[in-house]
Amino acid sequence: PRLCVSLVSNILSEPPMSAVDEAGLLDLLPVSVARLGPDLRFTWASGRLCRQLARPLDQIIGRTSLELGMTPDSWGDWAAAVAEVLATGQPT
Repeated sequence: PRLCVSLVSNILSEPPMSAVDEAGLLDLLPVSVARLGPDLRFTWASGRLCRQLARPLDQIIGRTSLELGMTPDSWGDWAAAVAEVLATGQPT
């Protein structure tokens, strides 16, 4: 997973891509990918993640994982890990 995060980060950092190109590239990965805002709400999700959640993109954008079915028991640890990644820019 760290290699994937690093690889994607390198691919997306230079040269700058348009949001459409970036989304298209991320949709090609064989894993579910999402972009979260600082409030931990989805700002984008790959087609694979949409299929995994059995929801169209417009029902994912603006919601949290908790609102999309993550159990409250899992939410706390997950939210803390994601908040750390967003704050530091480094994978956990």
